[in-house]
Amino acid sequence: MTDAEVLDAYDLDERRFSSIPGMRREEGPRTIRHVPFAGGDGCVIWSALDAATADAAIDAEIERYRAVRRDFEWKVFGHDAPRDLKARLEARGFEAGEVECLCVLDLDDVRPAPPDPPIALIDNPADLEAVGLVRDAVWGADERGHMDQLAAEMEAVGACGSTWPTTAAGPPRSPGCACPTGRASRASGAAPRCRSTAGAGSTGRSSPRGPPRRGGAATGGSPSTRGP
Repeated sequence: MTDAEVLDAYDLDERRFSSIPGMRREEGPRTIRHVPFAGGDGCVIWSALDAATADAAIDAEIERYRAVRRDFEWKVFGHDAPRDLKARLEARGFEAGEVECLCVLDLDDVRPAPPDPPIALIDNPADLEAVGLVRDAVWGADERGHMDQLAAEMEAVGACGSTWPTTAAGPPRSPGCACPTGRASRASGAAPRCRSTAGAGSTGRSSPRGPPRRGGAATGGSPSTRGP
């Protein structure tokens, strides 16, 4: 596959038709957003904009999240249009976060994988401690706030917040989430965090409840911004 084909496939599966546990997917004329059922921030995950439509679309997303009193981030990828989307977001109060990278593995070059470790389903919010241990180790930060949000989502929407920690000898390695449709996603706790590579994004935030607190814009493969 060419780079363009990989990005097209990624956009289709992970952005345009993705679902996020604990969030409601909303499709607008030129954007796709996710709005949390309970607490937490939302995000604009995909957009199809140009120089003539970008400003109005950004303003509309700000007003949409302001109406539901939620902060949000705007995921900006290096191949998103218009090319100055990040600058337009920053001009409206978004603040750029860290640049993240999108990593793609050619399966033809993969060595044989070890046997699958056992997988256990967590359906009780009280059992999320194992997931927190993985996230603490991967991101190097205290993830208790995220665990509290996951617990609230599990209680609010049931299976949408269920989490599988993958375990082997020792602590769990990789948590994942599934939504009621059965679609699952897995994030590996063994892989290092990848930063500041072209083709990734950055994060920012701003508050829809009043003047922007932090805004967000992104560049690279998957940047993000949070909306005023």
